[in-house]
Amino acid sequence: LYAVLTTLCRMLAPFVPFVTEVMHQNLVRGIDPFAPASVHHAGWPQAEPAAGDEALLERMSLAREVVTLGHSARAGSGIILRQPLAKALVHLAGRPHQPDDEALALVREELNVKEVAFVSQPEELVQYHLLPDNKVLGPRLGERLGAIRSALASLSEGTAGQAAAAVEKLRAGLGLSVELDGEKVELAANEVIVREEPREGLAVASERGVTVAVE
Repeated sequence: LYAVLTTLCRMLAPFVPFVTEVMHQNLVRGIDPFAPASVHHAGWPQAEPAAGDEALLERMSLAREVVTLGHSARAGSGIILRQPLAKALVHLAGRPHQPDDEALALVREELNVKEVAFVSQPEELVQYHLLPDNKVLGPRLGERLGAIRSALASLSEGTAGQAAAAVEKLRAGLGLSVELDGEKVELAANEVIVREEPREGLAVASERGVTVAVE
């Protein structure tokens, strides 16, 4: 905090000369009598790229995402924030870092939950339903649209992880391949609608590979 305040003081000095001078006298000269007599005599701050902790920034960014989605899940189901809840469940897709203990403590406090737990599969939190986009696929496939709908329904109800893998591909902008009467039909990402249905007893929100559910 001290580094932030004193650095910001020097950066703002040309624009806010008097307030920053008071800050400099209190924060810098008040501690170090050998420091420049005025903030306007001090050197301009230099960037220190080596001082950045990218892993910490990534973990805190992720913690903020989890909190935002947790608030969204609460709001979507009408659960007020001051009502404590037992648990928040989190699934992270393709993230190299998880929030550390300090960040998780902040998440628990911000979401007002007693525990934050991570799950390995998003299908533990939501059930995916894949549907054809009739407006797009209707003109292209005509009478075969019903068969495509059935194939996507089978994929939605398939083995554990199958639907989640399909959804991950679609959200990455990749297409899906479904089989109709022995023939493979390629579906573009914009031709398939993904709907999420929370598992019983959960309120869920998701975005960019992060899914958060509160009990």
